[in-house]
Amino acid sequence: MLKLIYLIHKINIRMNNYKNWLKILLPTLLIIGALAVFLYIRANQNQTTTDPNTNDLPERTINYSPPTEDEKAAGDKQKDETIQQENRSIPNTAQVVIVDAGQYGNIIEVRAFVSNVIANGTCTVTFTKGGSKVIKTVPARADASSTPCVNVEVPRSEFAQTGTWEVTVLFESEKAKGSSSSKLEIQ
Repeated sequence: MLKLIYLIHKINIRMNNYKNWLKILLPTLLIIGALAVFLYIRANQNQTTTDPNTNDLPERTINYSPPTEDEKAAGDKQKDETIQQENRSIPNTAQVVIVDAGQYGNIIEVRAFVSNVIANGTCTVTFTKGGSKVIKTVPARADASSTPCVNVEVPRSEFAQTGTWEVTVLFESEKAKGSSSSKLEIQ
């Protein structure tokens, strides 16, 4: 009987050893298998195939050959449509916004922009009081969303008299024209 108990005990010890090995070996094999499947799928995704019986290029190549006549005609048509659309989208009347017209010490400054036109042009700023006029012309340079006029700075000495002057900013470009007026108190 003692021998039987000893034999059963020995079998249990060996079984526990196998269980311990299985606890380590099974997850390791699963990880290696998952990694192998991942690498196999990844390698097959990067391959492009062509049919050896056709002259088709693989999907991931660039055609460096010159454009065909049909491609040139399609490109020219697209350019013409784009130019026509741009010409339609540029308004004839520019909306000039006077941001500031003020006296800062001995300098009279006017800042303005065109809100609905994105095009280079000129801004003419005219100061008027009675029969007196002061006129300055500056460039207007298009930016991403509007066309600001370069700031106008005029020495106070160019103005014949003090009081309320009318300030008019006229914007002109090839496609649009517009103006805006404001009042300015000169000391």
